[in-house]
Amino acid sequence: MEERATGRTALALALRADGIGTSVHFKPLHLFRWYQERLGLRMGQFPVAERCYSETLSLPIYPDLSDSGVDRIADRIRAHLGAA
Repeated sequence: MEERATGRTALALALRADGIGTSVHFKPLHLFRWYQERLGLRMGQFPVAERCYSETLSLPIYPDLSDSGVDRIADRIRAHLGAA
């Protein structure tokens, strides 16, 4: 029986095991030290942005990605999240 991924990190690790690379992008600006030091921003001021950041995973996207590649990625995500 296949283990089901829960959370962003678990899904990223499961996809990596399938040979599908992922990444995390678009960190909210208020979490960068530069903005915190100069503007006094801190964690907790923008909870929606923080939640979106903690739950978002960037999937493969490149010009040569075929339709069958997209289908494979989608199938693996569904399998890992239990929606297959």
